[in-house]
Amino acid sequence: MPANLLTGYRVLITRPEGSSEKIAHLITAQGGLSLEYPVLKIVLEDGHPTMQHVMANLSTFDLAVFVSVHAVRSLAAGLQRENKQLPQLLKIAAIGPTTAAELESHDYPVHYLPRGSVNSEGLIGTFGDLKLSGRKVVIFGGQSGRGILQKYLSDVGAKVKEVESYRRMPNPDSLNQVLDQWLIDDRRLLTLTSVEVLQQLLEKIPATQRGQVLRSDVAALSERIAQVCVDRGFTGQVSVAESSDAQGLLDALIVCVRDDRN
Repeated sequence: MPANLLTGYRVLITRPEGSSEKIAHLITAQGGLSLEYPVLKIVLEDGHPTMQHVMANLSTFDLAVFVSVHAVRSLAAGLQRENKQLPQLLKIAAIGPTTAAELESHDYPVHYLPRGSVNSEGLIGTFGDLKLSGRKVVIFGGQSGRGILQKYLSDVGAKVKEVESYRRMPNPDSLNQVLDQWLIDDRRLLTLTSVEVLQQLLEKIPATQRGQVLRSDVAALSERIAQVCVDRGFTGQVSVAESSDAQGLLDALIVCVRDDRN
């Protein structure tokens, strides 16, 4: 990939705390200026009684599903505190490659990983002929999930336990300073990794600056996010990342820039 494709562009990174280092590095390497404002703060629930109960009984489960990096970090923190290991017979599923990489960084094996869409539907497709009826499955996620995995697993006869392993909270810090830097001119790009981040961000934008924000080009992590951008009034280029990792977001940003220049 040619260097400095983002020179002159300011990119607003909205990922939660602890999730933006890789994409910020890639943006800088391409000559762009990364501005970070974590729209959501992540609170791990590794010490919650429900989490502790599940950790104490992990050996009774057949399959553990992780829906995000934060779900992995929450369980890993709890197991480390309790000086426990994952049961060797426990099968592990990851919602996407970034979550899988986090699992592997803790030496947790990944048995099921979507090959296509990085979402619940993609993960369900990898289960194939896996006989889940009567099996015990634990889903490690956050609050207010889409419920698609839980419904599918229940429909095929699995015994499902959902665990709120972390919470997302709106960032109480002011956005104003970062927003002013980002809106200096039209050479600006926005990264969006969830619908919740998009909605919380728009709530923080002052009415006087909303029009500028809605004209921004966007790199979205999924088609669903892209559609919500359109529904909420974005008129700039919305490019969907082909993968859920930092490189996928960078590639989507570069698509926006190339379209601007053509």
